Amino acid sequence: MASAHGLANLFKSTLREIEYDEQISDRDLNNLASHPKAAALLEWLCGNITSDNTLATEELKRFNILKERQQVLEGASLREALSQAEHTNPGQDLTDDELRHSVASLSEQVLVLGGANQRLQAQHAVLRYISADVLSSLSSAF
Repeated sequence: MASAHGLANLFKSTLREIEYDEQISDRDLNNLASHPKAAALLEWLCGNITSDNTLATEELKRFNILKERQQVLEGASLREALSQAEHTNPGQDLTDDELRHSVASLSEQVLVLGGANQRLQAQHAVLRYISADVLSSLSSAF
């Protein structure tokens, strides 16, 4: 296990990497890192949370806009779009209507990929909640 100060710096670096925009004081981070249970959590977070599996604040805002506009496919709509995409033959000649339908399907696929962000959004929310909860618990303990 790293020293409390080293772990606090590692966690701060992890927060910067995922573009976490809330400010946490060095004192609070050091207090957090010196608490054994919180230190174990921080070590896990530092080893598992990266910019590859979280959404930046701007990405999360864009995803929420798509979701509000109901442009994120889920459930049966997602399965239907994927099924249509699997049966599309890019080498065939298409009529204008078929081409428009293909473009619409491809647009939906882009949104489907955005649906994968939902999982990342949940992970990001968990990280924010855990950070706030642990800091709150430690602040009240000190």
